[in-house]
Amino acid sequence: MIRRYLPKRTIIEPGMARELQEIVDETDNRPMRALGYRTPAEAFADELPD
Repeated sequence: MIRRYLPKRTIIEPGMARELQEIVDETDNRPMRALGYRTPAEAFADELPD
């Protein structure tokens, strides 16, 4: 999924941590059909014990 945000030959450097975290946050909060239109973060939280 990261290729949707960064071109194929992009060199990922330590200074890009903030940008990469923004990409992760966005993908974790995007509803997915495979998860019943829940976000990955919601699906993960549902799997954790109470």
